[in-house]
Amino acid sequence: MINSILKINNLEFGYKTPLCKAVNISAEIGDLICLVGLNGSGKSTFLNTISGILKPLSGEIFINKQNIKNLSLNKKSQLISYVPTRIDFTANLTVRELAEMGRSPYTNIFDKKSKSDIELVENILNDFDLLKLQNRQIWSLSDGEKQKAMIARALVQETPIIVLDEPSAFLDYKMKSRFLAKLKEISKTKSLIFSSHDIETATKFATKIWFINEEKLEILSPKEFIEKYYFTN
Repeated sequence: MINSILKINNLEFGYKTPLCKAVNISAEIGDLICLVGLNGSGKSTFLNTISGILKPLSGEIFINKQNIKNLSLNKKSQLISYVPTRIDFTANLTVRELAEMGRSPYTNIFDKKSKSDIELVENILNDFDLLKLQNRQIWSLSDGEKQKAMIARALVQETPIIVLDEPSAFLDYKMKSRFLAKLKEISKTKSLIFSSHDIETATKFATKIWFINEEKLEILSPKEFIEKYYFTN
C-alpha cells in the first residue's frame, strides 16, 4: 500500500468563489508532477493553497498524515517549501544568505546556525555550482542562476515536498531541459510539484500531469495528456 506524502480531500480553492470543483488528489515521494492549465485557471492559487500560503475555501490538506491547518508556521515549513516565479523580495540578499534562510524553521529565535547547518548549506550550494557565487547578490545573477539559488534554498529547508510556480518561465529551451533534468534527479527522494506553460518540455520529465481543465482537476500520465489534449487542440 502506498503511503501518500500529500493527501488532499475535497479541496476548494480561490478567493471568494471556488476556481475549481472539489479536488481529491495525492502525491508520493518520487513524483515529479506538472500542473498545467490555461491562464487564469487557478494554477498559482492552487499551489499557494497547498503550500499553506492561502487558506482553502473548504476541504483538508494532509502532509505526512498531518492536517496543515493545525500546524504552526515553523512545522509547516519543515514539511513543504515553496519556490515562487518571481524572487524580487530576495534581490538584495547574497546567494549564501538566501540559502541560509532555508534553515530558519530549525534554528532558535536568534537564528543561530549549527556546524551541521553550515555544512548543509555549503554542500547544497556546491551541488548547484553556486559556492563560487555565494557572496553575489541575487539581483546580479542570470535567470538560470537565480532559479538554482531558489531551489538550493528549498533543499536547505529539507522538506519532503517542494512546490514550484513556473520555475522555468524565464529560461531558454536548453536551460529548461537542464533545469527539469535536475528537478527529476531531486524528485527521487522528494515529491515535487511544479507549474509550467511549456508542455512539450515538461511532459518529457514529469511523472504525472495535473490538468486544471474547465474547472476540474484531472490526473493523467504525460502520455495520456499528450494523446488526449496536446495534439488534438
